[in-house]
Amino acid sequence: MPKTALEDWFVLYQLIPGREPKVKMIEDYLVKEGIKHRNLLERAMEQPLSEKVVNRIKSILK
Repeated sequence: MPKTALEDWFVLYQLIPGREPKVKMIEDYLVKEGIKHRNLLERAMEQPLSEKVVNRIKSILK
């Protein structure tokens, strides 16, 4: 049973250089299958993240 939600990994992988393929794979899955933990993405945007990361989160929350 996973201990970390996919939504958290979506944010974390954006902060690690070279992980764009993983970010894209997770992003595609979340868009297709739906976001289960919207609150985690909203909470992440309250953290000091780059504008690029925040914008990418916002784009899948629509």
